[in-house]
Amino acid sequence: MAHHPGRRFDATVVQAETFVALAWQRRGAARARYTSRQQFGPFLQLLEYAQETAWKAAELTEADPTPWATLVTVSKGLGVRYQPFDGIWSGLLVRAPVHRSGHDRALSYWCPKWHGTEERLLDFAAGAAAMAPSLTPLPLRAAFEMAMEGNPIWRSRYVREALEAALPWLDDEGAEHPATRDDRAYAIYALHHNGRHDEAVAQFRKLGGHADGYVWHFTTDVKRSADPVKQFASLRAQACRKAGRDA
Repeated sequence: MAHHPGRRFDATVVQAETFVALAWQRRGAARARYTSRQQFGPFLQLLEYAQETAWKAAELTEADPTPWATLVTVSKGLGVRYQPFDGIWSGLLVRAPVHRSGHDRALSYWCPKWHGTEERLLDFAAGAAAMAPSLTPLPLRAAFEMAMEGNPIWRSRYVREALEAALPWLDDEGAEHPATRDDRAYAIYALHHNGRHDEAVAQFRKLGGHADGYVWHFTTDVKRSADPVKQFASLRAQACRKAGRDA
């Protein structure tokens, strides 16, 4: 039987990502202090499997960035520190400088609740946004993370500038991007908190009835969990009422 290195690589990449997904499934979404030892044990073991498998995939093909994006997530979970993480991040950027999924994953790594600080997180997102239009929503995602930490960032210059960069992308080239539903939801939260209700309604129109974005799992102040469909409907109704017209 003929040997197909491409198929072997594809299977290895999928296996590495599967280990990552299983790891987070076992761990759960709660903060570390609310996560039991019974959850952490399998979580770390599965991430070690993912790490080993992703390195194998990276060796099987030099050019593909996917295993490096997997390693970014693994680094977050295993607590890989800055110097080795920088090596992994460089490995991704060499292969795909504006890799969107990789940037989203690295943004999570730099969150204060993981391995970064507010300053590192916001600087990372702003630096990414300056690189390419497809990365302009990252500062809005970073702002959401800061709001979850209790930082009153929504009305800041940082967020206003992020909106000015991200909205044109969302309404043009980015309209069909795989991350657009999530990105529109972040933009809606930012517009809402800045009293820009007409624009929020316009984003709701483009979003349609899709309440599957991450943000809808939280109330508007993002410090408490919420039923996503109810939160989506509530904020849409507020935006429509304050804009003075129907969606």
